[in-house]
Amino acid sequence: MEKRLDRLEEKLDNVSDQLANIDKTLVANTVILEEHQRRSLANEKAVELLEAQILPISKHVHVVNIISKGALAIFCSSLGLYFLQKIFKL
Repeated sequence: MEKRLDRLEEKLDNVSDQLANIDKTLVANTVILEEHQRRSLANEKAVELLEAQILPISKHVHVVNIISKGALAIFCSSLGLYFLQKIFKL
């Protein structure tokens, strides 16, 4: 009977040790998670800031593209008319 009690007590000690190790791991993981959350929030703020800074540039590029396409169309039309005049005057 004494041996059974000793074995049960040993098993309880093992379980207690495992629970203590789990608690230590949980504390360490909580610290890591909190740091991860802090960095993630900082990164989200940085991305929002970059998006706000890029938006005016993106709008400007869009306007310049439209203007350059229009200018290219006018130039090509003028060049075409010039060559048509040259061809038909000969």
